[in-house]
Amino acid sequence: MSVIDPAAVSDGRRKFLLALEGELLDYKHNVPQHIENCANMLIKIFTNVIENPAEEKYRSIKATSNALMNNVFNVKGGEHLLQLAGWRTQVVELQKSWVFDSAPDSTRFSILKEALSLLNKALFTIHDKAERKKNEKEEKANKDKAQRDKILAALAEDKQNRIDRAARDNAAYLGTVGSASAEPTPVEGVTEESAASLSAQQKATAAAAEARVGGNAAQDEAL
Repeated sequence: MSVIDPAAVSDGRRKFLLALEGELLDYKHNVPQHIENCANMLIKIFTNVIENPAEEKYRSIKATSNALMNNVFNVKGGEHLLQLAGWRTQVVELQKSWVFDSAPDSTRFSILKEALSLLNKALFTIHDKAERKKNEKEEKANKDKAQRDKILAALAEDKQNRIDRAARDNAAYLGTVGSASAEPTPVEGVTEESAASLSAQQKATAAAAEARVGGNAAQDEAL
C-alpha cells in the first residue's frame, strides 16, 4: 500500500501553481483563447484519470495527438504543467506517449487532484479574460470595417461627383458649339438696309452681265 507524503503533495501543489501563474497565465506570450483551451484540455485529461482510475485508456495519450498538439503544447507552460501533474513520457507500442501510471493512493495521484483543483479555480478568471479579449478583438474589427466602409463610400461619392461634373461640362460645351453654328455671323458695319441694297445691286450687275453675254452671242451668229 502506497503512503501519501503530505509535504510532497504540498510542494507539488506549490510548483504547479507557480507554473500556472508564471507560465500558462503569461498574457504577454500566450493568447487568452489558447490559455483557456489549454486549461480546459488539462482539466479534461486529469478528470478522466481521477474519475476512472482503473481505465487504462485515460492514462496514456499519444504525444502526436491533436488534443495535446493543438491545445497543450502550443502554449507556453502547457507541457510543463502536464509534467508537474505527474505525467511522464514513455514509448507505448513504438510510439511516444504521455503516461500517468500512479495508483489512486499515491502521492502523485494526490498532486494530480491538487492540480485539477487549481485549474478549476483559475478557469473562471481565464474564461473571463478570454471573453474580454475576444470582445475587444471583435469590437476593433467592427470599427476597422466601419472605417473602411466610410472611406470606400467617400471614394465612390467622389468618383460619381467627378463623373457628373464631367458630364455637365461636356453638355455645356456642346450647347455652346451648337448655338454658335446656328446663328449667322454678323458683318461689322453692315445694317439690314445696306445688306438689302447690296443684294439688289448684285442682282442688277448679274442681269447686265447676262445681257452682254447674250448680245455678244447674237453678234457671233450674225458674223
